[in-house]
This record gives sequence, structure tokens and C-alpha cells, in this order.
Amino acid sequence: MFIENIGLFASLAGVVLWIYLLVASFNEDVSAVLSVRPLREDSAYYILTILLTEWKARVVKC
Repeated sequence: MFIENIGLFASLAGVVLWIYLLVASFNEDVSAVLSVRPLREDSAYYILTILLTEWKARVVKC
């Protein structure tokens, strides 16, 4: 249950960041509010998702 909650939170955070990047690409005022470095955040999200998936696979095997 804990792993599912973390996965849900990570997916929601990814959606929020994606929407922000979409809006910021059309509006300079929005991009000035929060300085996001897309590559860093996307890489961290990707690595976190991989780690959680592997952790879930090991928990299910045991």
C-alpha cells in the first residue's frame, strides 16, 4: 500500500510539472514565477519511478 501511495504521488507531481512546463512555454510571466530546470526534475522523476518499480517487483516476489 505504501508503494502504491508513493507511485500515485510521483505521478501527480509529474503531471503538475508537465502542466507547469506547458503553460510556462506559452507565457513568460508564468516561467518567471518558478525557475524550473526541466532536465534535472525530469531525470529525478524518471529515476525515482524506476527505483519504485524495481522495489515493488522485489516486494511482490518475496
